[in-house]
Amino acid sequence: MTGVPSGRVQKGGDSPITVLLCEDSLGFRMLASAWLEDADDMELVGVAETGAEAVALAAELQPQVVLLDHLLPDADSSTLANRLRAVAPQVAIALVSGMPTELLAEEARRAEVEAFCSKASEPSGFLTIVREAHAARG
Repeated sequence: MTGVPSGRVQKGGDSPITVLLCEDSLGFRMLASAWLEDADDMELVGVAETGAEAVALAAELQPQVVLLDHLLPDADSSTLANRLRAVAPQVAIALVSGMPTELLAEEARRAEVEAFCSKASEPSGFLTIVREAHAARG
């Protein structure tokens, strides 16, 4: 569990979208972190490996968006989405998973998240769901 404050300011003086990444797979966590850090309009403020860590960091950091892995060792996405919103009511949630898109869409509806995409998405698609989730709660 890490907080990664950078103090980044987006071009034009606007504040970037603050993002908490919750992902248990080291490989995808590293890849997603790199994509988020390279995005000019986003700031990766924390990284969690478990649902419990995500809830603690969300309470502390109050991110605008949580990128949430659907399958975590300690929580399912529906339960975790509710717990995240309890500690960070403004948060938008974007669900990511390696499952087929049809099943992921069903899970996203069940968890009542703002956006979702497959882990097989291109970096641009992955970053688009962060923006969509943020816009949906904005």
